[in-house]
Amino acid sequence: YRIAKNLPKSPGVYLFKNADSIVIYVGKANVIRSRVLQYFQQDRLSKKTEELMAHAVSLDFFTTNSPCDALILENQLIKSYRPKYNIALKDGKTYPYLAISNDPYPRLSLYRGKRRKGVEYFGPYPNVRSAREAMVMLQKIFQIRDCRNTMFSYRTQPCMQYQIKRCSAPCVGKIAVSDY
Repeated sequence: YRIAKNLPKSPGVYLFKNADSIVIYVGKANVIRSRVLQYFQQDRLSKKTEELMAHAVSLDFFTTNSPCDALILENQLIKSYRPKYNIALKDGKTYPYLAISNDPYPRLSLYRGKRRKGVEYFGPYPNVRSAREAMVMLQKIFQIRDCRNTMFSYRTQPCMQYQIKRCSAPCVGKIAVSDY
């Protein structure tokens, strides 16, 4: 409790550790001090949180520039440490990523889920909106296709993405593989 009162009033991530210095919980906060102090309000704790606090011996924290950065850092730390008391985010399906396939004409797509071999991932993004904004920007700059391979194979005319200059229409031969 004494340590919690001296925590910063900034956004960030906190880690509870057990007696063996193993991370047992990773949490994020808009204000680290306020969030961690809530763990010491005995009358408001759930059974799960009571058990967590019974095993928590030490606390580490990382400050971030924004709550959004804290969200991303929390996601990465949970996947790295796989703490016992974090239920969500262990499966890697929570936050969106941008994925680029390894096809001759690579495809850019929004992706959530387990990573597959041969696909390059960028992210995580804090929400789908920011991932879509990044995707649109990349399409405007690089004119990367976003159509599925089935659609790509059967196309005879350029799609709407080509018309609005977000795709170079490799499906109908408007660009060579080497130029793409």
